[in-house]
Amino acid sequence: MACNDPILAWVWSYIAVLHMGSVKERTDAAQELAAIALINDRNKKIIIEENGIAPLLKLLKESVTCESQIAAASALFNLGNSPERVWLIANDHGISIIVKLLLEMPPMSVQVVLVNLVWRMADLDDGVREEFGRENVVRPLVVLLGMDVVMDELVKKE
Repeated sequence: MACNDPILAWVWSYIAVLHMGSVKERTDAAQELAAIALINDRNKKIIIEENGIAPLLKLLKESVTCESQIAAASALFNLGNSPERVWLIANDHGISIIVKLLLEMPPMSVQVVLVNLVWRMADLDDGVREEFGRENVVRPLVVLLGMDVVMDELVKKE
């Protein structure tokens, strides 16, 4: 089957790297999955059907580098463009992982990607929005709003 569909072979290899690779390799794999997910909904479906959400959430949760957290959150953002996909991310404990990471106050570049992910997920599914509320996502978001950061400077640094 993978011979007939090269996307499937790529997805398998990237997901395998997310499970077993070094931090750099896992970051690169997450970036590739994010790029593949942007192409079309069929690719998103393949990534999700091949169990790509769990290793992306694990990378987001356990990573020690900003680059890998951004790559994982970006891939999840690109995957979560429908209520069904958002619910799948939430069902893999995605909400608690995202909120916990926001509470830890990671670097601003990571926070920006996470806030965008929260926004998309909450916007697409009422149940997910309620779950974010139960996890108290409002607290870290209010703290972020109270920070005095010039976004132009943040964008230039990235």
